[in-house]
Amino acid sequence: MTTIKNIGLIECGTAQKPLFISPLSSLEGYSIKKILSTSDTSETNIKSRYPSAEIVNNARAILDDSSIDLVIVSRPSQNDMVIVGEAIQAGKQIRII
Repeated sequence: MTTIKNIGLIECGTAQKPLFISPLSSLEGYSIKKILSTSDTSETNIKSRYPSAEIVNNARAILDDSSIDLVIVSRPSQNDMVIVGEAIQAGKQIRII
C-alpha cells in the first residue's frame, strides 16, 4: 500500500501561469492539497491546473495543516525566506524551486 504525501505549494514572486507539477503526481505518491499564490496568477488559472487543491490566503493555512508533509516554495525572493524558516520550524519537508 502506497502512502500519499500531501503537498502545500507556496508560489512567490511573479508568474504568468501557476507552477506546473505533473497532474499524475498522485499516482507517484503525492497529492497537491493546498496552494497559496502571492503572485497575480488568477484563482481560475490555478484551479484549471489543480482542480482538487484548496486555494488559501496565507502561508499559515499550509504550515499549520498537520496533513501537509511537503511544502514547495517556488520563485522565492530573499524576503520569502521567512516562509522557508517557518516551514522548517513546523516540521515540514521543504523544496525550493
